[in-house]
Amino acid sequence: MLSAARRGQRLFATQAKNLIGSIKSIDGTIGTVQPASSTTSVGNNTVLEIECGSGTMAHAVVFNLERDGTVGVIMLDHIRELRSGLKVFGTEQLLRVPVGFDQLNKVINAIGEDIPISNFQRSRRLFADNAVQAKGPETGLVEANAPNVVSRQPVKSNMLTGFKVIDALIPVGRGQRELIVGDRQTGKTSIAVSTIINQCRVNNEILSKNHVLSVYVSVGQRMSNIARIHAMLTEYGAMKYTTIIAAAAADPAGLQFLAPYSGTTMGEHYRDSGRHVLAVYDDLSKQAVAYRQLSLLLRRPPGREAYPGDVFFLHSRLLERSAMLSPQKGGGSLTSLPIVETLSNDVTAYIVTNVISITDGQIYLDQKLFTGGQRPAVNTGLSVSRVGSSAQNKAMKQVGGRLKQLVNEYRKMAGEQALGGGSDSPVMIRGARCLQLFNQKGPSYFLDSLIPLYAVVEGHMDDVKLQYSKFYEYLMVAQDLPVLHGQTENKYFYMFNKKINYFVRFFGVQHSIIKTELDAYLKTHTNIFLSYYQSRMQALTSDADLVKLKSLLYSCKRVC
Repeated sequence: MLSAARRGQRLFATQAKNLIGSIKSIDGTIGTVQPASSTTSVGNNTVLEIECGSGTMAHAVVFNLERDGTVGVIMLDHIRELRSGLKVFGTEQLLRVPVGFDQLNKVINAIGEDIPISNFQRSRRLFADNAVQAKGPETGLVEANAPNVVSRQPVKSNMLTGFKVIDALIPVGRGQRELIVGDRQTGKTSIAVSTIINQCRVNNEILSKNHVLSVYVSVGQRMSNIARIHAMLTEYGAMKYTTIIAAAAADPAGLQFLAPYSGTTMGEHYRDSGRHVLAVYDDLSKQAVAYRQLSLLLRRPPGREAYPGDVFFLHSRLLERSAMLSPQKGGGSLTSLPIVETLSNDVTAYIVTNVISITDGQIYLDQKLFTGGQRPAVNTGLSVSRVGSSAQNKAMKQVGGRLKQLVNEYRKMAGEQALGGGSDSPVMIRGARCLQLFNQKGPSYFLDSLIPLYAVVEGHMDDVKLQYSKFYEYLMVAQDLPVLHGQTENKYFYMFNKKINYFVRFFGVQHSIIKTELDAYLKTHTNIFLSYYQSRMQALTSDADLVKLKSLLYSCKRVC
């Protein structure tokens, strides 16, 4: 195990050039440097070295340049050993963090230092380079320019989250920036983490060169939450494709401010290598609070809600680095899922409106839907994807287009019915079952999401009772009733045959062969369900049987 001093020497492999001055004052993690002379010059965002009394070198990054010559800095390490009067040296180097495939399956802080998690960590990481230990880690600039227009290409590939309501109505594409917004405890982090887990499922079915790598940036959360997320990703086998950057609530505000930029730098290294990357920022509202704290301590003029005037640029320069690169640049992509917390469903707040105007759409989570038991609690009326069907494959585009029309008509007719109008039309029947299928606890495979939605829009579930909709889906996904009851006449279409997944994606569900086989399969499945399952469940009368039935229907919601 490396000591703290040696870790600092490895991360900041620079040599001090000249004496800048000395520390004038320290306020928490913010310091003010008094220049040694009037000719002293230092650049913004450059790394400074501070000579501690114990013989070690602490590091800071330039954050503020005052007219009187003083320099405001953010302390990065050895904060407890710093005091006024210590000498400060300049390195003339911009702030950099370690990058590379060796950072996968690790939990690190905002400046790239390993955070020990347990003794059960893998000894060798995926894509690890044996030469890294000999020549030192590769580094990347924390503050880098976004790719220009010529280097980009339109977003046209899907980034499946595993949630039906998102993949069908609010699709996320590779290279897109999709905001997740909602009150606290509405499932924002659950959607992001489940999306990372779903990428692991996809990775297990494709070539290694097409694997989607993930970067999860935690800002201002408790360490217990970060440990829980790490344990969940490890349980599902997703940590080998993931890097967690933790800037906990107990960490200095400077590290919370830098963490999203460090995560983006690591994601850009994978993207520039031709890989596809998913970056989650949880959450940017806490980063803005940390930035406000730093700015106020350095006496920057406050603006609206006491945030500094450049708080918009804080997030725009971060999210603009997400892109789908052109084939000439390797064809890699960096997809961002920033998370912003609202107060009392107020989407007109300062930081919320800033990030909404920067991103390519938002997934709005409603507190009322969450309290009512809807998982995920996505408000389809306020949520939008500005990329649209361009981020969907052919099969989901065919089903999703009809599904959007169905949900819009259902929402309109449901409002009329609440006022005393409307009727039990096919739109009301199918719309209610569609919303029931949207209720799911975790991500599902593409085919397991597509076929139930297709069954709804085609009317195969019109005779299925609303409370049995999830049980109908469970038997389709987990049991494959035509095979179980020996009534199948299909040539090749079976739900347990995952190899048909890519055939359906490429040709779509409206292809003559697929549509014929799929309609025959769904017709057989529905007939068996109505005659063998629904009729028997309707005949139950005893309290004990009804309690068991209720428990069965609830468990189906947790499975699919």
